[in-house]
Amino acid sequence: MGLKEQLWDVLEQKDRSRLERLVASHARAVRYLLGWCYHERRELRAEAIRGLVMSADHHPRLVRRVVERLVWAMNEESGTNAYSAPDVLLELARSKPELVEPVIPELNRVAQEDCTIGDRASEVLQLLGKNPDVRGRWPEVFAVPPGRR
Repeated sequence: MGLKEQLWDVLEQKDRSRLERLVASHARAVRYLLGWCYHERRELRAEAIRGLVMSADHHPRLVRRVVERLVWAMNEESGTNAYSAPDVLLELARSKPELVEPVIPELNRVAQEDCTIGDRASEVLQLLGKNPDVRGRWPEVFAVPPGRR
């Protein structure tokens, strides 16, 4: 059985320990998991997102590139990629904020747009802003407006 089929079985069975072993051993798993982050079945999407978060421990550079692609998709509003991208970014921001932090300026630009994707980018920024280290490094993004203190 190939890697793609193994990953599919693991996601279907919600076998997180086996998923951890597969993502640790195969950088290619990131590509398959990213594709399944857009699957129509919510539970499969959730497992694929968990797998991507696990991948960040083993392949941080690759996952950082995925983060950049997801933000690009949001900025371009490229179909389903744009809709699912914030879900992936939220989980990565929760678990691995250092991988999402470099794209804060782009997320902030997207958040300024008056659209659904802008609202979703704001969710990611709000989560990142709860991290005091991240907030301290980006005061221009996370500053509290006067009168809201």
